[in-house]
Amino acid sequence: MKRAGLTLAGLLAALVSSTALVRADALLSGTITSAAGDKMGGVTVSAKADGATITTTVYTDQNGSYYFPPLPNGK
Repeated sequence: MKRAGLTLAGLLAALVSSTALVRADALLSGTITSAAGDKMGGVTVSAKADGATITTTVYTDQNGSYYFPPLPNGK
């Protein structure tokens, strides 16, 4: 039983570490607000590298914040 507990603890540590790494790699992020400064949720935000054909789209959360998953380098 002790070995199973240690294995589970190791798996949880690996999961937490991998989640932190994904968030650390999100280079494009920000917050969308109205001209009055109100946070805007549900806004579409898109990014496409120069000369690329693929566009990645995300949406702002209820606080107006967005972040993109890790994307290839580009302009």
